[in-house]
Amino acid sequence: MKANIAQTLFVLAGLVSLQGCVSKPIEPLSGPNTVTSAELSVQNSPRKEDWLQTCLYETSQLVEISPQKYTEKKEQLYQNIREAKYFASVAPHVSADTKMVMTPYYQYKLYDICTELSHDMYNELKAGKFPAKEK
Repeated sequence: MKANIAQTLFVLAGLVSLQGCVSKPIEPLSGPNTVTSAELSVQNSPRKEDWLQTCLYETSQLVEISPQKYTEKKEQLYQNIREAKYFASVAPHVSADTKMVMTPYYQYKLYDICTELSHDMYNELKAGKFPAKEK
């Protein structure tokens, strides 16, 4: 399982690096109402490499809390990971235009379901639901 997570993180890091550059640099806004990226950063936000591990952990906890409710979402997450891994394997051989469009697409799919699962985890914890412990 840990090897699978490490491989997935490696593939996702490759996806992030495949984003490429835009043809024209984006110039930052200036003036009295601008906010710097440093001002927007969250102090204790997880590193980019950790977000998928967090997502996988939260998913496993949700399945323990309610298998009938979360097994389908777990399967969708793993399907998205398989699709992203496949894309990462073919990305070096496809056109730059395809990479430019598809890299954010696969990132979006993973971030989207992980955000849903994180929100579900929040709601379950808020409701006081915890996995049953074996005695």
